Amino acid sequence: MLNNPECPNNNSEPIESGMSLLLAKIDSAWRLLKFTVRRRVKGFEIGDQPWMDDDSRECFDRMLRNSARYLEYGSGGSTVLAKRLGKAFISVDTDPFMVKSVGRRVGKLAPDQHLLYANIGWTGIQGFPVFRSLNGSRRRRWKAYVELP
Repeated sequence: MLNNPECPNNNSEPIESGMSLLLAKIDSAWRLLKFTVRRRVKGFEIGDQPWMDDDSRECFDRMLRNSARYLEYGSGGSTVLAKRLGKAFISVDTDPFMVKSVGRRVGKLAPDQHLLYANIGWTGIQGFPVFRSLNGSRRRRWKAYVELP
């Protein structure tokens, strides 16, 4: 009966848009599942530079070299650079597999260098929480993330 000329009020758009939404959610869930399995099995490849465009990286490098201490939320190449420059730093990440991968990449830390894991629940790509609706537990975890250092 979809698009039946005898039923002028029958419209297939809600069904089609509902199907599109369902397919988009299935695709998103599939990509998240693949990402999760990959990071558990393989970990992350950590570069030796921050993940930024060239101009931003140059500015960041200059600022980091001129700093005494460094605090970051989200670890990776910037953490590797801070370690290589011998800077005191605190790096907080929401993905335990990223923390582990960065830890392997940087090796032994100095007493004033800290790589911390903040458990905000299940995270996806770039450490963003998978479940984002606010409830009491998430509010406490997200607050603890900010306050951890």
